[in-house]
Amino acid sequence: MLKKEKIVYRNKAAFSYEKTPRIRLNEKHRVRARTVHHGEETALVYVFREAEYVSLRGIRIEMNHTKLATLYPKRVYLCALNPGLYVFTAYAANTDHIIFNVEKGKTYYIEVISQMGFTRYRCKLVLTDPILGAQKVQRFRLAGINKEAHELLQGMGN
Repeated sequence: MLKKEKIVYRNKAAFSYEKTPRIRLNEKHRVRARTVHHGEETALVYVFREAEYVSLRGIRIEMNHTKLATLYPKRVYLCALNPGLYVFTAYAANTDHIIFNVEKGKTYYIEVISQMGFTRYRCKLVLTDPILGAQKVQRFRLAGINKEAHELLQGMGN
């Protein structure tokens, strides 16, 4: 289920996160990512960002202290995950977290909402309705995928 709370990480260096390995994306990956189906033992998580007025800055996205991507407007990141508890974090002038339990065979959509304050650029993570999320993801460009999602896309055909 969805659980959202503020988490304070103490004694962490500013850039002490791990990075996911870079996977080269071609046009086949970009097309297949819109229609990929999760495996029997995995779930799919799409992290996406719509275009807004304050769209020039990227928002860093992490999952369990591992950097996934820097999302710009109209971009989506695809993760294939094993069941379990995951923490997704977005960094701008603030930090926002969303914690939820991933169940096998389901698809989740996390929207990164950026807001411009008086002097600061803020972000918020929201778990979106699957029907609405699927419609939005169809229009966006693929920013990256994790290794497990890459294997799923490769299994769809060459």
